[in-house]
Amino acid sequence: MGKKGKYPANTKLMPDVKTVLDIIAAGALISSLFLFPGAAVGIGAIFSLYEKLGKEKEIKKLNTFDLRRLKLILKRLHDQKMVEVVEENSFSVVKLTDKGKFRTYRYKLDEIRIEKPQIWDRKWRIIIYDISKFKRRQRDAFRRMLKKLNT
Repeated sequence: MGKKGKYPANTKLMPDVKTVLDIIAAGALISSLFLFPGAAVGIGAIFSLYEKLGKEKEIKKLNTFDLRRLKLILKRLHDQKMVEVVEENSFSVVKLTDKGKFRTYRYKLDEIRIEKPQIWDRKWRIIIYDISKFKRRQRDAFRRMLKKLNT
């Protein structure tokens, strides 16, 4: 059994879009072999490049994923123009586009929390914003975000 006794140790995890975008945003190089099976770059070459760059943590994270599911997610992200395949140093590398970076930032916003101090410092904080009634969606989204920060 694995660490928690729930799954066997060799069970591959199913990656989600957020995790894949985080890995790419962290600077992980992912071969276009995942997107295009006929690509000339092998996974072994990518792993050796990772080791040279000191990115063992990303290798371990990639090794825990189900490769078929990872290929599917990368293909879908490529079709949605969230990632692009670029040729660098005779390697095909997957990089985030502006659209992909925006999605990553959106995921990061969802993780932000303001922690409540144990003892109140007796100071009130007020946030005042002036967003036009014509931009009601943005105003409501901003208000929801502020409420969520406090939970």
